[in-house]
Amino acid sequence: MNKRAEGKKYEKIARTYLQQRGWTVIEENYIFGHKEVDLIAVKAEELCFIEVKFRYSPAYGRGFEFVDSRKKNNVMTAAKGFLAKRKGYRNFNVTFGIVSITGEEIDFRRGYFQW
Repeated sequence: MNKRAEGKKYEKIARTYLQQRGWTVIEENYIFGHKEVDLIAVKAEELCFIEVKFRYSPAYGRGFEFVDSRKKNNVMTAAKGFLAKRKGYRNFNVTFGIVSITGEEIDFRRGYFQW
C-alpha cells in the first residue's frame, strides 16, 4: 500500500472514531493554498481542526510526537483560510486536535496546540 492510500485508511479510522463520540466531520483533507488539515469536525459549538498521525508501534514513538511546529503552523494557516471562507463558523470555539493511532490504540486530544 502506498503512503497516500495508507494515510487515507487511517484518516477513515479517525473519522469513524470521532463520529462514534458525537463529532460531525464537515471536511476531509481541507486544502488552503499549500496547507492541509486532515479533518475538520464540529460538536456543539466547537470547531476542531484535526491532524491524524499513525505509527505501527509505540517503539517508533506515538503520533503526537510527530506534529512539529511546521505542521502546527500549516494547520493554523489552513484553519484561518477555512474561517475566512466559511463565515458561519466564526462564532464557534476553535480548537486544534490530533488523533494519534499507534498500533490498535486510538487517542484523540483536543487543545493540543493553540493559535
